[in-house]
Amino acid sequence: MRPSRGRMSHIAGFFGLWIALVGSLLSVAALYNRQTCNKPLICFIRNTPPQTAETKLTSGKGPTYENPTRELQTEAPVGDPQNAHDDSAAVKASTQSPILDNRLLAASDGIRMMTPAQMRRIEAVAAAWCHVTLSEVEARLLKDAQDGELKEFDLLTGAMIAGGCPPQKLEFLLRKFADQMKRIQARVDPRMPPLVRLQQAFRALHSEILYGGYFIGASNPGEAIQSGRFNCVSAAILFKLVADSLGFEVRVLQSPTHAYCLVRCEDNWVPVECTCPTWFDNLSNRDQLAQDVDRQNPGKTPSIGNRLEHPMVSRAQQSEGTPDPKSGRGISETQLLGTIYYNRGVASLLDRQYEVAVVSNLRAIQLDPENQSAQDNLLASLNNWAIALAERREFAEAATRLMLALECRPDSGPIQANLYRVCREWKNELSVQGKDEEVKAQLGRVIESLSRHPCCTELRTKIGSLLTY
Repeated sequence: MRPSRGRMSHIAGFFGLWIALVGSLLSVAALYNRQTCNKPLICFIRNTPPQTAETKLTSGKGPTYENPTRELQTEAPVGDPQNAHDDSAAVKASTQSPILDNRLLAASDGIRMMTPAQMRRIEAVAAAWCHVTLSEVEARLLKDAQDGELKEFDLLTGAMIAGGCPPQKLEFLLRKFADQMKRIQARVDPRMPPLVRLQQAFRALHSEILYGGYFIGASNPGEAIQSGRFNCVSAAILFKLVADSLGFEVRVLQSPTHAYCLVRCEDNWVPVECTCPTWFDNLSNRDQLAQDVDRQNPGKTPSIGNRLEHPMVSRAQQSEGTPDPKSGRGISETQLLGTIYYNRGVASLLDRQYEVAVVSNLRAIQLDPENQSAQDNLLASLNNWAIALAERREFAEAATRLMLALECRPDSGPIQANLYRVCREWKNELSVQGKDEEVKAQLGRVIESLSRHPCCTELRTKIGSLLTY
């Protein structure tokens, strides 16, 4: 039966209405897309894979402002056992981050070391932001170490204070270590050759103190004394104290993620991986290694490079492989204390305790001005703190932290891009509230306070353009 003319007209009208409705929806979507492209909001992306090396910003290119806000990756702690080419830890950190991870800071920026004036500026400003107070004994320690030497405090006491030991616990730990040291020294036969005595002391150290296993967070030697847990920093400090007591000359060397020792045995310098209990089991191999080191540096302490091009693998608990004396830098006792503060700063930054991270890294730099990783993490602390503030819509506070970071690293593409995004979102929020005059006032202050470095010229223009629409 053929449908009637009226029924066919009804069906045609229905399809026409449906097509018109779809067309309207597509038009609205296109209009929305154009608006959001012109005025994009800050994007807080969660569980996003990290950028690859190919997406890093470089100082030779202008910052890309279209990408989401990015945290700066934390430099690894000294004692990190991850392989230098294994990014599993960084990937894990990035997937837990509320912002898209950006793995650069050190690699692409042309301006690296902070000047003393820049450090004083950060310390002065951070004092008003960070409500982290020094204990009386910690203040004395930092004052004692300000000239690069310890006079009032010995290395062990200073290391335990830097590691956060409560003052009331120090005396107990010092007494316990004195008893442990007596037992270690009793197991060393003074009639034996130096290398054998060193082996005996090393085995005794691992038997009496370093028996609890490797733990990356155990930088404080007080923890090893009490619980037996250690990392390469605490192990190197305790080994140095034991070897010093037996009359050996000891140097502590450090790469960005590892610490180990060199010990003088007669005319040779012997590398010692302090975290490996079986390190001296093959004496002939260690003796040959000592001769190789001495041939590289006849009659003097081995030469030490300023910094590795990539982190060194921490050979914790491993007997294979030997630390390369050319791959680290020699550090003093006060610089060792700075390393402990640096590791505390890493832990605080990963825990998003930004005030503590800023203060810990400032103390690390105060004790070790050559610690580039601490400077990088100080700026990462300011940057990531700003992102956390922006998430809470505290844009003025976020902008001040980013501008302070740019005073020290004006060519950092990520920090520049983050400041622009904060200003853009800040402007959008004030505009919705009808506060156009406040937009001009607030962004005007940002432009006026922004670093005058030529690297920030384009950023100043970009922020200024926010006032024109």
